[in-house]
Parts: sequence; structure tokens; C-alpha cells
Amino acid sequence: MSLIKFIKATFRDKQQKPSGRELTVFAFVLIVIASWIGEQFFGKHIPQWMFVAFISLIAAGIGLYTFEKPKENE
Repeated sequence: MSLIKFIKATFRDKQQKPSGRELTVFAFVLIVIASWIGEQFFGKHIPQWMFVAFISLIAAGIGLYTFEKPKENE
């Protein structure tokens, strides 16, 4: 499987349609990683409330996926 096919498959939902939830969670993960790198290596501080908010949004995006109601055609 090529890298492009893997990335496209990662951002699809159960019905193989592009999903905004996966893209949003991925964006927040990148923001958290970038803020960690900025704090560790460049001394740029991110407020704790902002970090907790990003982690909460990631957890909500991932955790609530399991509680999603199945579609009628499943």
C-alpha cells in the first residue's frame, strides 16, 4: 500500500466517505505535537488551558466515534 493510499484511507469514515472528524482530530494532534516541540526546543510556552482544550477535543473526536449510531444500511 502506498503512502498516499494509506493517508486517503485514514481520513475516511465507516462508509468510505471523506470525514471531517478524522481531519479535525488529525489537525489537533499536529497542533499538540507542534506546541510540544515549540516548548521543548524553542522555549515557546502554550497556556495550559489551551493544551487541555486541544487534548479534550482529540479525546471527544476519538472517543465519541465508538458511540456513533449505525446508519440504516448497516
